[in-house]
Amino acid sequence: MKVKTDTPVRTQWFVVVSASFALMYFIFNCRSGYTIDDFTYRFIFERWRISDNPILITSARDIIPSMVTHYLVWSGRAPVHTVAQWLLLYDKMFFNVLNSLIIALLGLLVYLHINLGKKRRFLLYLAIHAMLWFFLPAPDHTILFLTGAVNYLWTAVFVLLFLLPFRVFFETRVEF
Repeated sequence: MKVKTDTPVRTQWFVVVSASFALMYFIFNCRSGYTIDDFTYRFIFERWRISDNPILITSARDIIPSMVTHYLVWSGRAPVHTVAQWLLLYDKMFFNVLNSLIIALLGLLVYLHINLGKKRRFLLYLAIHAMLWFFLPAPDHTILFLTGAVNYLWTAVFVLLFLLPFRVFFETRVEF
């Protein structure tokens, strides 16, 4: 009996690699603390940075005036920093779980953008995750610490998710 080359076992290996990397990042996230930026984003922005008498953010409603000031004074990354401030309202374990899933999703999205419409290649998928581990710049600041991860990692995932339907459309487009 001949075994098909595209069996469900292959899909299981993709799941195993994704889960393994997500677990690895979860462990690293659990062992990582907060940075000074994470501390800063716990407070309402009232000027360039937090004021001399900072006001702690205690609800999602507090984030709105903070991000308005942040946008007007500091930068245009208010949408991303809104997410960071929202995540800082919760226990860090919530972020640890979400961030681990996001980094695994990044590997999957990179794979889909490279390999869309082609035969599944497990070694490529494994190599992508390995390269993310070894070649992302300053992994502690870009994928582990809350504010940095939301700024860089999560934004990359949002962009790749946004581009995926266009990639699918142009890959499967029928010429008339």
